[in-house]
Amino acid sequence: MDVCSGAIHVVDDVTYDVIALYEEKSLEEIENELSYSKEDIEEAYKEVTSLKEEGLLFTEDIYEDYIKEVKSRKTVVKALCLHIAHDCNLACRYCFTESRFEMRLDKYLKVSRLIKRRTVANEACDAEKVSVNGKPARASYEVKEGDQITLRFGVRTVTVEVLSVQETVRQSDAAALYRQIQ
Repeated sequence: MDVCSGAIHVVDDVTYDVIALYEEKSLEEIENELSYSKEDIEEAYKEVTSLKEEGLLFTEDIYEDYIKEVKSRKTVVKALCLHIAHDCNLACRYCFTESRFEMRLDKYLKVSRLIKRRTVANEACDAEKVSVNGKPARASYEVKEGDQITLRFGVRTVTVEVLSVQETVRQSDAAALYRQIQ
């Protein structure tokens, strides 16, 4: 497999051994080192050269210059799914949340202690008593910093701005996750 081009090659033993030596040795040196027939080695060498010229083998890594920048980012990986023949620049919002952690709304309401139990938070979302940024929100909504959550409890309405999203916090620190607006 050529990682940078995404090409997958099925090769015989001769070609496999030629590929291993191709970049460091000339054809003559490869013929002297391997115990296959000269014709087999020459044929494999031509095939490897052809694949290289077509950009399907020994392909240049176009992301090599960016990897230091990617490694220095302060980001949270949500998911990483690479398909064998697809490119990935490790910079999309699918994998990275741009230094913001996201969490399901029902879980955030429980962690922040705005609602004591997650099942109650889920039921409140189903009953459309919870909205985010002015729109009714489902329990599966991904809460992020800056969101405004409005909770309606009978005649009382509470609106908070999300300041931080964390998996777990102590009860005494829960109020630091949000700022009450109303």
